[in-house]
Amino acid sequence: MKIAITGHTSGIGKALHEVCKNVTDDFLLMSRSTGHNLKTSVEQIKNDIIDYNPDIIFNNAWYPGSQIALLKDLHEAFKEENKHIINTGSMTAYMIGMFDDKLGYAEEKAQLKDFCVLQSFSYPHANRCRVSNISVGFTDTEIVNNQEGLIPTKFVAERMFQIAFSEIPVPETVIKNKYLGRSQIIKYFKVASKNLIQTVESS
Repeated sequence: MKIAITGHTSGIGKALHEVCKNVTDDFLLMSRSTGHNLKTSVEQIKNDIIDYNPDIIFNNAWYPGSQIALLKDLHEAFKEENKHIINTGSMTAYMIGMFDDKLGYAEEKAQLKDFCVLQSFSYPHANRCRVSNISVGFTDTEIVNNQEGLIPTKFVAERMFQIAFSEIPVPETVIKNKYLGRSQIIKYFKVASKNLIQTVESS
């Protein structure tokens, strides 16, 4: 079993690495710490994944325009092979227009969701590479600075792991926060957006 993970050093990616250690020790781990930067080398990341030829790909890391491009390119490259690409999406894909989304984050997460649902109709008769998207609410990462009611990254990783190994196709699923009303969601999104912009600018 060979597994590739983008953005493995923190957050959901780090939790995925820990969870997947239960089934394999054969990983391609990609982040800036290993010389894989979505800002500058998405083509190289794609080529490294293709060369590695994993069974499962967790397309977790995000940079404007790069996560959706990587999904589409890998899906096309592996369309004749029995692979599974699992994408870390976002609940914001269902909230476009609610926020001032300067980076286009929610729009791109919506593209991930829509692509996975659409491609599920060609699996496996016309395309053997399965794709899944997990639209996640606010998790306990540095992006939202320890707010209340956050979803544990380990919980998310465990659900993504289950979907990765499920025999039943799951093109889209949602993991949401409890009791988050509109005002709280907007507050969290503002915090997350500010920190995400800083992360993108420093990458």
